[in-house]
Amino acid sequence: MPLLDLATIPFATAQRYVVHLSDSMPEMLGFLPVSALTHQLENNRIVMASHNDDPCGYVSRGPWKPETKIYQTAIEFELWREKHGDEIVNEIIRQAQRERVERITLHCAADLHANEFWKYMGFTKVGERIKSKHKRRIQNKWELRLDEHSRLQRAVDANQVRPEAKRAAELLGLGGQLADSLERKQRRSLRR
Repeated sequence: MPLLDLATIPFATAQRYVVHLSDSMPEMLGFLPVSALTHQLENNRIVMASHNDDPCGYVSRGPWKPETKIYQTAIEFELWREKHGDEIVNEIIRQAQRERVERITLHCAADLHANEFWKYMGFTKVGERIKSKHKRRIQNKWELRLDEHSRLQRAVDANQVRPEAKRAAELLGLGGQLADSLERKQRRSLRR
C-alpha cells in the first residue's frame, strides 16, 4: 500500500480529491474550509495513500511543533480495514520523529469507531471536550508521545524483546499496533 507522491499529480487534482473526501464525511471529519485544506496542501502538511495508483485517503496535520496536531484522517469507506490508514499515520509518525516532535495529538468524536483505530495505532486517550455548544458532541483527545514510542519501536526493530515488553507497552499507553508487534517478535524468538 504505497503512499501517493503529491509531486507526481497536479495540485488541482490533489485539492479536488481532498475536498471531495472531506465533504463526503462531514459527521466523521467535522468541517475544514476549502481554504484550510488548500493551505495544508500548499505547505506539504497532507500525506495521501493510494490504492491501484489512485488516491484513497489522506491525513492533514498542523505545523511541526513540540505538540503537532492531526486535523483530519480520511480513507475511502470501501477501503477501510485494508491498512491504508495505518500507512499514512505511520508516515506522519516517521516525519514527526525526524522533526523531533514530542507528541502528536488529535480530537475524535467519542461516538466514532475511529477511536479504536487511534488506540490500535498506539495513541492514548488523555481527555475529552465538548466541541459544539449546540450539538453537545463529546470529542476524545488522543496523544502519542514519540519519545516513548521511539524507544519501544527501536527495541522491536532490534529484536530485543523480553516477556515483559508487551506489558510495558500497555502500561505506557502504547498498546495496539506497537504492543502487537512486540508480541509477534516475542513469539518468533521463542520458536527459534
